[in-house]
Amino acid sequence: MGSSHAGPSLHGFRGRDAPTPQVSTATGCRYDHRMAKSWQYPRWRRYVMQVVMWVILAGTMGLAAAVTHYRSAALRVELGDPRARGGVTVQLPRDWLPQSVTDSRVTLFNLLDPEGEPLPRQLLVQRFAASADADLAETMLEGFALTGARLQRREELQISRRPGVLVIATHSIDPRFDRAGLRGKFVGAATMHDGEAIVIALIGAGPIDRTDVDLVRRVASSARVEAAPVEQAAD
Repeated sequence: MGSSHAGPSLHGFRGRDAPTPQVSTATGCRYDHRMAKSWQYPRWRRYVMQVVMWVILAGTMGLAAAVTHYRSAALRVELGDPRARGGVTVQLPRDWLPQSVTDSRVTLFNLLDPEGEPLPRQLLVQRFAASADADLAETMLEGFALTGARLQRREELQISRRPGVLVIATHSIDPRFDRAGLRGKFVGAATMHDGEAIVIALIGAGPIDRTDVDLVRRVASSARVEAAPVEQAAD
């Protein structure tokens, strides 16, 4: 009778001295101790892997920065030529639409963002009597009668070489909007000049964006304030 001969194992031949894969007591998985360890790589290969990792990281960060810069540039509002009224000369958004005002002695400029439907942003420049001891931030929030105003941030700045304040706040538009999580936004800059408050304010709805703050800062930095015209002061 011919001797029986066992066929090859599905897992391949194992030599007499071939090591048996170990079983991890922690995971129950088999592993082969012959697998390469990081310290077994040549030194040059480890350097190449580190360089590739840093290149990928730098590329990802650079792409994110480029996208952020592009978005900010796309949303940046271009200012027009200086315009003067009521002793205030200021640069205003070039493509925003002028709106009528009820009292031109107080509201010097009133513009509407044409791309902000259905709740467009509004930019106002105002000049009105105020106490020299009054807090400019409170004067702005009270002057615009903002319901449920919540001060988010307050910073110092200069307007026409005079000390001023920048205020960022949210306020209630309507209880229905509040329940939906939509609140009004207010970004205002103000300074005092001869017993009058000079206010540059942006009003809108939704989250406060960095472009909102940037716009108010740029308009405020362009402002030049002089004494009010005699006819205005006499009224």
